[in-house]
Amino acid sequence: GITMTVYGKSFPESSDPTSTTGYDSTSVSIIDGTTYKNVRSRAREVKFIFNSASTGYGWKLGVTRVEIRPDGRR
Repeated sequence: GITMTVYGKSFPESSDPTSTTGYDSTSVSIIDGTTYKNVRSRAREVKFIFNSASTGYGWKLGVTRVEIRPDGRR
C-alpha cells in the first residue's frame, strides 16, 4: 500500500513543511480498492508526500482532487 502524508503550515516563509515539529500533519493509508479518503487540514500552504515501502508494487498517481475553502483566520 501507499501512505499519503499532508504537511501544512500557516506561514509560507516559515521553515520546511516536511518537518513534523510544529506543523500540522495528517497521514492516511491507501490500499488496493481505496476509492475515497477524506483528509482535513488547516493551513495556508500544504505539501503532499506519497510513500510506498513495498517492492514490486506498481502504482501511479491519477487524478487528484483538492477542495479548498476560505477560512476565518486572517
